[in-house]
Amino acid sequence: MKRLALVVGAVLIAAALAATAVTFASSGGTTIDHDGENVTLAAAPGQTVSGQTDLDAGTTLDVRLTSTDASNPFLQTREATVAENGSFATRLDLGAVSPGATATLTVRHNDSVLASESVAVVPCDDDCEANTESGDRQSGTTVDREGETLTLVSGTASKISGQSDLEPGTKLELLVESTNVTRPFLIRESSNVTDNGTFATTVDTHSVAGPLNASVTVIHDEEELTEVDARVVPCDDDCEEQSSGPGEGTPPSEFGLEEDVPVASQNETAEIPVAVGDADAATLSVGDEDDVNYQINATARDENGDGRVVFVLDPAAAGNESTPTMTVRDDGDTVSINSETDVDGPLSPATYDLVLYRGESADGNADDVGALALESS
Repeated sequence: MKRLALVVGAVLIAAALAATAVTFASSGGTTIDHDGENVTLAAAPGQTVSGQTDLDAGTTLDVRLTSTDASNPFLQTREATVAENGSFATRLDLGAVSPGATATLTVRHNDSVLASESVAVVPCDDDCEANTESGDRQSGTTVDREGETLTLVSGTASKISGQSDLEPGTKLELLVESTNVTRPFLIRESSNVTDNGTFATTVDTHSVAGPLNASVTVIHDEEELTEVDARVVPCDDDCEEQSSGPGEGTPPSEFGLEEDVPVASQNETAEIPVAVGDADAATLSVGDEDDVNYQINATARDENGDGRVVFVLDPAAAGNESTPTMTVRDDGDTVSINSETDVDGPLSPATYDLVLYRGESADGNADDVGALALESS
């Protein structure tokens, strides 16, 4: 359903960085380039991550940056392609992340972690500002808006449109992301360029409590084409008549997570909505035993036919045999827990991986990924 990707000149970037970066080995023949004890990234767009691997040229890698502070949650996932010399590179946008934040950077292939490093986010210096301002975005794609800021109304059908000089039929990815790190959200949709050079899509912002500042980014073939400032505002009376409440609107037809980074307090239940499309079942894996010492896999079915299931995770129930940790919200839908790590007591505040699979098992390639941020109560 959704996939973040910003890769710009991957081979050239990796080759240039490899000459100066210190490379630390990880298991499986894959390394991440960096100086010092951890990876250092500036709080700005266009932050390059690179490395080396012994996988075949052309292999697609999943590069994921996950916050390690539940009170400052963020998640970015990019794809990188292995070059002929075994290098790979991609770019991350940390413009909305505060300096001082910490995270974990992982490189994965077929859901296996090949390399992992700690990340420190530092202030953007003069060189960083210069590189950010001189970025290589293409001017042939624009987003329609009045003034400098695009206004989106909180609801199930906020429209984003624009023009592009790319060929008709070209698929564009549109990313709507909060620029307030204390109130994160991330929404991804797609649209095709029409014969007259326009594109349009609708995004579901019903879960975003405006007013809130955001950005809208248009991406093609893993390259960022343009980015504009946006603001999500509350829905007025006329809007309310046209929109449904949370979880009641028409779900996306594609299979995937409806929210990339759900946020919940450790003493409250966390809702994780999933659009099932035409799938018979959806299996969700929360956590990772290697990273956070906890993982639960559960399979849900859309028995009431509304096109979605809402997984409900109860952090306080983990380790409690009398209360299930995972249920579903809507009447008629069903869920079964396939496996769960045996833990002593409730889940701790942390960022937990969300990995979604079509069908009844957590095997094979994931269909979507995200993260659940559990904050301290």
